[in-house]
Amino acid sequence: MDLFEAIKGRRSIRRFKPDQVHKSVISEIIEAASWSPSFLDHQNWYFAVLTGKEKERLYTFLKERFEQILQAMEEELSERVKTITSQFLVASGRAPVVIAVFSEISSATSPNAITSVAAAIQNLLLAAHSKGLGACWTSGVIYVSEDVGNFLSILDKELVALITLGYPDENPNPLPRKRDKIEWRGFDD
Repeated sequence: MDLFEAIKGRRSIRRFKPDQVHKSVISEIIEAASWSPSFLDHQNWYFAVLTGKEKERLYTFLKERFEQILQAMEEELSERVKTITSQFLVASGRAPVVIAVFSEISSATSPNAITSVAAAIQNLLLAAHSKGLGACWTSGVIYVSEDVGNFLSILDKELVALITLGYPDENPNPLPRKRDKIEWRGFDD
C-alpha cells in the first residue's frame, strides 16, 4: 500500500467483525509503531495488548468506573457527553483487541513525552490499516488513567490512549479536510 494511500484511506473504525486478529499481525503493527520518531530518542512508548477475557475484564471495569463518574457529575455533564461515553464503551467493547498505550516518561516531567507516544500511535494506526485492520484512537480514558494503570498493574507509566483494533465492519466516508490550516511565507509564486 502506498504511503499517501494509507494516510488518506485510514479511518477511525468503531464497528468490528468478531474475527480474532492473530498475535503475529499485532506484533508487526507494534513493530511499525516502534519505528516512529521520539524526543531525544527516548522511545518512551509502552504497549499492553489485551484480548479475550483480559479485554472483557478491562471493559467491565471501565464501564463501572465511567458510570460512577457520570453519576457523580450528573448535573455537570451534557446529554451529548453521556451519550458519547456510552457509545464509546459499547463500540470499544466489541473490538477483539485493545491496546493500552502508555508513556514511560510523565508528561509533567517532559511535555514532549506525549508527542513521542502520539507519533508511535500514528504509525500503529497506519500499519493496522495497511494490514486490512481498523482501529480507533480513544483518549477519553485519560480521565481515569490512574485507575486503568492500577487495574492493569502498570503503575510506573502514564496512560495516553486506548486503541481498539480489529477487522472493520464499517467503511466510513472521509470528512472534508479543513483547507484554511496553513500559511505560506517567503515563497515566490
